Order: sequence, then structure tokens, then C-alpha cells
Amino acid sequence: MPRVYAVDDSNGFAGYIIWHLWGEVQDNIYEIGWVLCTDRWRCGYAQELTEALLQENHCAYVIECVPEQAATKKIAVRNGFRYPSGPFLK
Repeated sequence: MPRVYAVDDSNGFAGYIIWHLWGEVQDNIYEIGWVLCTDRWRCGYAQELTEALLQENHCAYVIECVPEQAATKKIAVRNGFRYPSGPFLK
């Protein structure tokens, strides 16, 4: 079952971070995703949320994105994910 956490800041609701099983249970791989309000883009929220989630949970992760999502790719690489030929994996 997906976990969805609301993100608030001093201005109120900022968006969500989503964390859910990716693939089969025995693989123990989870996908990380964000849905942020457009006025919170480029404020560091996705980076901060990713770092916090990686520190709290010890399993494998994936971040999927389309080629046009340069910011998502940058966050993935910055957090040690690699891009073999599909989704980013860590």
C-alpha cells in the first residue's frame, strides 16, 4: 500500500511525497516520488524529502522519470542513484 505524506511549510500546503512498493514484495524495492505545488519548485523540497526518506529506511529505491524531467534526474544523481537504461536505482 502506498504511503503518501503531506508536506507543509510556513505558507501552508506544499505538496506530497509518495513512497510505495515497486515490483514484487520479495524484491524489497520502493519508488520515491513527489508532487509539489508549482510555487514550491526549485526550493529544495524534493532534495530534502529524498534525503530524509533515504536516511529513515533501509531498502532499495527507484525514482522513475521521463527524459524531460531534468530536475528529478539531478536529484536522483545527487542522492547516489544510477541510471542503467530505465528508472534510476539505488
